Amino acid sequence: GTYAIDPEASAIFWTGRNLFNFHAGELRLSGGELTVSDDHLTAGRLVIALDSIRCTDIADQAMNRLLIAHLRSEDFFAVDRFPTAE
Repeated sequence: GTYAIDPEASAIFWTGRNLFNFHAGELRLSGGELTVSDDHLTAGRLVIALDSIRCTDIADQAMNRLLIAHLRSEDFFAVDRFPTAE
């Protein structure tokens, strides 16, 4: 059958890194569904709310905001133009 994603009970945890450092955080799902056939996942679609991106490992609020602004910018996800990803 096909099962709807429950956005309130779902999250994506991410880790990103460069040559010198790494950061971690989470994103919310805004919807989607998974299809199972014969006890196997056969299809799926996840809708990720990119405007929900959070960094959970930088305690300094100014640095945290700087990273999130960078990730939301045209350098990465261009959240203003693409508020969701599938």
